[in-house]
Amino acid sequence: MSRPQEKTFGIGITLVIAAIITIAIFSYRQTRKVNFVTARIDYTRNVLSQLSDLYTTVIEHAGSARNYSLNGKEEDISRMQSTASALLLKLGALKNLVQNNPGQQTRTDSLAKYIIKRIEFSNQIITAGKNKGIAAASELYQTGAGRDYNNLVLSFIQKMQGAELVTLRQDEQKNATSIKHLGNYLLGLFIFILVLILIIIQKSRLDKELRKSEERYKVLIEQASDAIMITDHRGNFSDVNTSFCNEFGYTKDELMGLNVSKVMDPEQLRTDPIRFDLLLAGQTISRERRMMHKNSGIIEVEANVKMLPDGRMLAIARNITERKKNAEEKERVRYLLNERVKELTTLYRAGQILQSEYKSPELVLKEIISILPDGWQYPGIAAARITLGESSFATPNFAESPYRQYARFQTPDGQAGIVEVVYLEERPAENEGPFLAEERNLINMISEMLRIFFVRKGASDLLLKEKNLSESVINSLPGIFYFVDYTGRFIRWNKRFETVSGYSADEISKMRPMAFFEDDDKAYVKNRIAEVFQKGLSDAEALFLTKDKRKIPYYFTGASVEIGGIPYLLGTGIDITERRKAEEELRVSRENLKRSYEEIRLLASNIENIREEEKIKIAREIHDELGQQLTGLKMDVAWLGKKLDPKDTLLAKKIKDILSLLDETVKSIRRIASELRPGLLDDLGLVAAIEWHSQEFQKRSGIKTRFILPVKDIVIPPAVSTGLFRIFQESLTNIARHAEAGEIVASLEQAELDVILKVSDNGKGFDTNGTGDKKTLGLLGMKERAMMMGGKFEIISEAGNGTTVIVSVPLIPDQHPKNKIT
Repeated sequence: MSRPQEKTFGIGITLVIAAIITIAIFSYRQTRKVNFVTARIDYTRNVLSQLSDLYTTVIEHAGSARNYSLNGKEEDISRMQSTASALLLKLGALKNLVQNNPGQQTRTDSLAKYIIKRIEFSNQIITAGKNKGIAAASELYQTGAGRDYNNLVLSFIQKMQGAELVTLRQDEQKNATSIKHLGNYLLGLFIFILVLILIIIQKSRLDKELRKSEERYKVLIEQASDAIMITDHRGNFSDVNTSFCNEFGYTKDELMGLNVSKVMDPEQLRTDPIRFDLLLAGQTISRERRMMHKNSGIIEVEANVKMLPDGRMLAIARNITERKKNAEEKERVRYLLNERVKELTTLYRAGQILQSEYKSPELVLKEIISILPDGWQYPGIAAARITLGESSFATPNFAESPYRQYARFQTPDGQAGIVEVVYLEERPAENEGPFLAEERNLINMISEMLRIFFVRKGASDLLLKEKNLSESVINSLPGIFYFVDYTGRFIRWNKRFETVSGYSADEISKMRPMAFFEDDDKAYVKNRIAEVFQKGLSDAEALFLTKDKRKIPYYFTGASVEIGGIPYLLGTGIDITERRKAEEELRVSRENLKRSYEEIRLLASNIENIREEEKIKIAREIHDELGQQLTGLKMDVAWLGKKLDPKDTLLAKKIKDILSLLDETVKSIRRIASELRPGLLDDLGLVAAIEWHSQEFQKRSGIKTRFILPVKDIVIPPAVSTGLFRIFQESLTNIARHAEAGEIVASLEQAELDVILKVSDNGKGFDTNGTGDKKTLGLLGMKERAMMMGGKFEIISEAGNGTTVIVSVPLIPDQHPKNKIT
C-alpha cells in the first residue's frame, strides 16, 4: 500500500471512530432531552387545565353580571361575588404556576389586568343597581364595556392556550421522534462510510481529469488576444500569455516571480490598492487600471480579476487607451458646444436688454452686468463691472483680481467706458490667461453693442437717416439681423442672414418674411409681426426655412421703430438648436431623477420593513430562547443551593448572589426585547404601546411624560402602528438628549382619514430655520419615515418656547391622496 493510500485509510478509520463517539454523545443527550420534554409536557398540560378552568369561570362571572342587569336578583350578586373570588384565586394559582416562565408570566400579567377591570366593572353594575335601581345597572351593562373586557380576557386566554397547545404538540412530537434518532444516527454512519469510499474513488478520477483540463486551459490562454496573467494570492506572477508580453514589453522569464504591482502605476496603487481580500472572498473585480509598459510609459486597461479554484488569481487586461482618448475628446467637444450656447444666450439676452426704447442707460447697464457672469466658462467665480465716465456698475461679488478680461468703448459724447469680467479664483490657463478666445470675442461684442446702444440713444435721428446700424455692427452680431417695413419688404439685413438662409442679397430684397416659414409657423409668425406693430415689442420661436429646405429652430425678437412717421420692424434671430437639445436632455434627466427618487423611497420603505421584521425576530429569540435558558440555569442553581450543606454560609451567600444576578439578567433581557419590539404593540396595539413606553421613559429619564388617550378607539394598520411608534421613540430620545425639558405631553387622535400623533415638550427649543446646516439625522429620519407612510411631518419650535412634533398619516394609504408621491 502506497503512502497516499495509507494516509487515506488512516483518515477513514479516524472518521469512523469520530462518528461512533459522536453517536454515543448524541444518544446520551437524547435521553436527557426525553426526560426534560416529558416534564415540560406535564407542566404545559397543567397550564392548559388551569386556563380552561379560568375561561369557564370568566364566562360564569359575565353571565351573572348579565342576569343581574336584566332582573336585579340578589342571588346574581352573590354569584358575581363568588365567581370574582374564584377568578382571583385561580388567577393567583396560575401566576404561581408560571412564575418561572417570563413569557407566560408577562401574558398572565396582561390577562390579570383585564380580569381585574372585568371584576371592577361588575362591581360598578352592582353599585349602580343598589344606588340608582336596576334600570341604571342595565344601562351601564348596555355600554358594552363588560363585553369588551370579556373579549380581551377571552382573547388573552385563547392566545395563551394556543401558544401552550403549540408547545404541547411540539414537545409530544419531539418526544415521539427522539427515540428514532439513534437508529437514524447508525444509518447515517453507514451512509457516511459508503460516501467516504465513493469520494476517495471519485477524487482519484477527478485528479486525472483536472490535469487534462489544465493543459487545455493553458492552450486557450495562450491563444487569447487579450493580455492574461495568473498570480498567486499575493500577486506574484506564476504565468502569462504571449499577448501580455507583447502588450507590456516584458519577456515571460522577466515576469516570473515578479509582483504585479511592479507593472502598475504606483500613484494609482496608493489611492486604489489591489483588493486581494475581496478576491479571496470569492468576488470578481472589474475596473479600469493604469499599467506600466516596460519602455513606453502608461497603458490604460480594463481589468477583470477573479480567484481560480486552486487559490490563484486570474486577470484579463484589455488595452483601452484609444477608447479613453476618444471618450475624452467627445466630452471636450460637448463641453465646448455648451460654452458656445452660454455665450450666444448671453448675447441674445444683451440684445433684448439693449433693444429697449424706454429704459434709462443706468438701468440698462445694471441689467447687462447681471447677465455677464453666466456667459463665461466658470460663472460660479465670475464677477463683472462696467465703468462709464465717473459711474460704475458691478455685480455684488465684484473684487479686483489678477485674472481679468476687459474691452473698451466710447459714447458719442466722448465718455470712455470699459467692460470687465474677472475670476475671483485661479483657473487653468487658456488662450488669454484663464479665459477662452471665444470669451474675448464675447466681451468685444458686448462692448460694441453698448457703443451702438449709446450711439442709438444719443443720435437716433442721424442713425435712422443713415438707414439704421452700420454694416460692421450688424454683421458682428452672432445671429441674423433684419429691418422690415410695415408691408413686409426687407430694407436691411446682415451677412449672417444670407449665410443661414442660403439666399443672395438680391433674392432676399424680393422676398417677404412669410417665405421663410411653413405650415403652422406661417400664421404664428404673421400674428407676432402684427403684435410688434401694435404693441411695439414681440418675440417668437419658429422653424426658419432655408433655401435648401432645412428647418432650423430660431428665437426671433422684434421691435417697432418709426422713421418719418412710418413704422418699421427691427429684429434679430438666434439659433436655438443647442438650447432645445439641452432642454430635452434636462427634461429626460428630471424624469430619471424623479423615477430614481421614487425607487429609492420604495427601497427605503422595504428596508425599514425588513428591519422591523428582524427586530421582531431578535426580540422573540432573546425573550424566548435566552430567557428560557436563564430560567433553567436559575432552577439548576437553586437546586444546587438546596443540596449544599446549610452550615457552609459562604457558599450559600455565593449561590444567593448568583440567583440575584440571574434575576437582574432576566429583567435586562425583558427590557432589551421590549425596546427592540414591544410585545404590547403586537398584542394590544399602538395606544397601549405608547402608554407603556411613556411610563418607561419617565422612569429612566426622570422627565414627566403624559400621554393623552384618544377619545375613541382607532383601528390602525400594523405598518402605520410600527412607523408611528418608532417616530414617538425617536421624539422622546431627541428630547432627552437636547431639549432640557421637564415635561412631555403626547396625544394620538383621528381626524377624518388621518391619524395624528403630537409630541410637545417645555424645553429650550431651537431655531427650525437653522437645522439645514446641521446633522439633524434624527429629524430627517422621522420625516422620511412619515413620508414613506404617505404622511406629513411638521416640527414647530422657537428658542426658549419648547418644541412640538406633529405627524399626520393616512389610515387607508392606497386611497388617500396624500400618499401619492409627486
